[in-house]
Amino acid sequence: LDLKRDMSRNPLFDVMLVLQNMNLEGREIEGIEIVPFEYEKTVTKFDITLSGIESNGKLFFDIEYSTALFKKETIERMIGHFKNTVESILKNPIIRLSQINILTEEEYNTLLYSFNNTIAVYPKDKTIHELFEKQVEKTPDNIAIQFYDKRLTYRELNRKANQLARVLRKNGVKPNSIVGVMIERSVEMVTGIMGILKAGGAFLPIDIEYPKKRIEYILEDSGVDVLLVGTKSKFEIETDCHIIDVYDEGLYSGEASNIEVTNKPENLAYVIYTSGSTGNPKGVMIENKGVSNLITFMVDFFEIDENDRVLQFASISFDAAVSELFMALLAGAVLYIIPKEIIMSTARFEEYMNKNMITHVTLPPTYLVNIDINNIHSLKVLITAGSSTTPQLVNKWNKKVRYINGYGPTEGTVCATAWDSRCSNIKQIDSVTIGKPIANTIVHIVGENRELLPVGVAGELCISGDGLARGYLNRPELTEQKFISNPFVPGDRMYLTGDIARWLPDGNIEFLGRADHQVKIRGYRIEIGEIEAQLSKIKGIKDAVVIADGYEANSKYLCAYIVKEAELTIQQIRKDLSHELPDYMIPTYFIELERMPLTPNGKVDTKGLPQPDGSISTGVEYVAPTNDIEEKLAELWQEILSVKRVGIMDNFFELGGHSLKVMVLISKIQKELRRKISLRQVFTQPTIKGLAKFILTESEAMYSSLEKVDKKEYYDLSPAQKRLYILSQLEGETASYNMTGAVQIKGTISRERFNDTFNKIIERHEALRTSFEIVDGEPLQKIYDKIDFGIEYIEAKEQELPKIIKDFVQPFNLGKAPLLRVKIITLSHNSHVLVLDMNHIISDGVSMQILVDEFMKIYNGEELKPLRLQYKDYSEWKNRQMKSEEIKKQEEYWLDVFKGELPVLDIPTDYPRPSVRSF
Repeated sequence: LDLKRDMSRNPLFDVMLVLQNMNLEGREIEGIEIVPFEYEKTVTKFDITLSGIESNGKLFFDIEYSTALFKKETIERMIGHFKNTVESILKNPIIRLSQINILTEEEYNTLLYSFNNTIAVYPKDKTIHELFEKQVEKTPDNIAIQFYDKRLTYRELNRKANQLARVLRKNGVKPNSIVGVMIERSVEMVTGIMGILKAGGAFLPIDIEYPKKRIEYILEDSGVDVLLVGTKSKFEIETDCHIIDVYDEGLYSGEASNIEVTNKPENLAYVIYTSGSTGNPKGVMIENKGVSNLITFMVDFFEIDENDRVLQFASISFDAAVSELFMALLAGAVLYIIPKEIIMSTARFEEYMNKNMITHVTLPPTYLVNIDINNIHSLKVLITAGSSTTPQLVNKWNKKVRYINGYGPTEGTVCATAWDSRCSNIKQIDSVTIGKPIANTIVHIVGENRELLPVGVAGELCISGDGLARGYLNRPELTEQKFISNPFVPGDRMYLTGDIARWLPDGNIEFLGRADHQVKIRGYRIEIGEIEAQLSKIKGIKDAVVIADGYEANSKYLCAYIVKEAELTIQQIRKDLSHELPDYMIPTYFIELERMPLTPNGKVDTKGLPQPDGSISTGVEYVAPTNDIEEKLAELWQEILSVKRVGIMDNFFELGGHSLKVMVLISKIQKELRRKISLRQVFTQPTIKGLAKFILTESEAMYSSLEKVDKKEYYDLSPAQKRLYILSQLEGETASYNMTGAVQIKGTISRERFNDTFNKIIERHEALRTSFEIVDGEPLQKIYDKIDFGIEYIEAKEQELPKIIKDFVQPFNLGKAPLLRVKIITLSHNSHVLVLDMNHIISDGVSMQILVDEFMKIYNGEELKPLRLQYKDYSEWKNRQMKSEEIKKQEEYWLDVFKGELPVLDIPTDYPRPSVRSF
């Protein structure tokens, strides 16, 4: 069978059915009685074992399961389903398996009604712009929008939108008319959208950075007659649309009173184009009532009022922008439109958030991971959407803000379910759900035959309710295919999302992934078929398959497998795709195959496709790094882009880089090379050669040369050290601030090499040769040139380890260096445990890891690299006179060290201790 063995599981099957049907009747043993004895097993050989025993005409079952995989209540439900299945077969032996209802009546009612008890009141008789006008009456002089220093009050926005609406009506806009919006981030972008809604039409947002051909296709397919544009819509697009420049002041000179309402809640509010499986994007039609329901829910659920400040982060072509826009303007809050260049810099983004005191923000998890929670101060509610989040991310932010995880396809009006951290009583979250259905939204999880599936069973997530889209624009067949009659609610419709999920016992929903070729990468919904269709159009490509891969949702990437029939470079393929597809749809990897692997039935065997191994080819000849900067950049690129080899002429973006990875690259350059570099430099110098040249000749140093403190008997303490020293004096002898670690060693050890290794580490790090004393009433630190250090060796039995380690961790005398002790416990000739202990005043958790890593390298005879930030790396700044700004940078660096943001042991040996002047 050529099975791949995995020692953690059985190779052939995970579930076993055993029938013990040996006849034991009539067998007796003199003087004793044998009866079954029930006991709780602690080990299971399989995921599930179902054992049946025949006895006296009856059948007894026992089920054994892995508690690491199943909860008790899950197995109990499974038993109930098994019994229902058996009863159905007994009643009707010829019944089809697909016709068996395994659910109990109680379960059925729970799934259909209890979990979907979402009825809520909202203004069903009002359109979006009517609700906005109602808010204008309440807060006419409050700021509605702010972009840079430009602001509009609610009254001013309403007047300008009314004036624009009258112009649009003169140009034929009426209910269900679709008006294109191709405007950069600006106050005018919002004015244009509101003007379209007031005119009775529906807005069609188009990202100005889309390829020209994609824009032209959307305009032609949608049948748009009127297109609103801004100054940065620089494409010379070919269209018959009547184009209106929203910056034309003449548009805002007419009557400014509220215009007569001509549309109804059932009329279209907007159309958004999403990736399409046929090779072209498709338009999703959303009605006013769906948006009214969504925003009414959000304003209440997110607790937004006129005192709040909402960030407008998402691209206008992404439906998250709809929720950001209207949950601010229909609640009286201020909508802050963040400039794109600020989004591209995490430091500037954090500064913008704090400067403008943003209270509500919606971010994709892929962006959020780069934000430092300690740099965000005013935020109250954080919403993540667009792609799956992680427990680590939730646990990190949940301590400071109210964390909401939203889910919803465009066809369900932005959001269909939501999870609120405030509703969770668990301090440490191990898994994140997408929550429960929002107001007036119904969710069903069904099997292949559209039957309701029990709690815990994975199936397709389906949506119905007031937020359901009208369908796909000009795609009646696709609409009929995806929007079906609801089999559980007569007369209702249900949207098949293609997402796989399952109910949890508390009514929350766990998202598991996609069932079809649709994926989400960096928050963008992508139809794999559209990319494959565009690849097949490229001359020279015979066959193409695209898959999404990656261990986590936040690290997913696209990989294209191609079979060529002519000479074609990866650069050419990328260029051809860029004419048709936005950058987020261009695969990261391109792997050339002689032929596609096929299954026995002739389909592409996706499991047989080779994994990207990092040896990516861009068609550029490999040129090796020529200096230290180029070598370091190559290392960073290999790490960030997950490629094996990078040449100095390779293009960062052709190797799979994108804007989020650029941000990581900039951060690492600043950290590793201590050089300032902007987003613009990476885009203008996308090769290692170009970037290295910029860094060597034009980039500004992050930190200037620091004056070395003269050698003396005592040095000042850092604030963190002073705090720890004072606490140690107040609390007396305590091991509360000890940093302890242990590792197991198998094999024969050399005591001489161990002693020599630790002494070299102590010689390398000043912190390990430091003591702390009171001098003239002031705590100071003393650094010794040499100290005596020895390792304690003992022999013991394994069961004695807990007590030995417990006794080993004792308080340190801070006045005696080193504040480090090491013990090696020998269990047998080839089994040992090394325990080390340091005081927190010289160490932290990261330092402990550095110590262990350096120990292993020195013990193995490896040559350690000089500690970073050596003076030789900064010779050009050595003699530069320190300015006030440079002194500030010096202080910031040391404060990072003292706050624990840089590990103590990672401070270079010859890096100066802070002078009194610095603090």
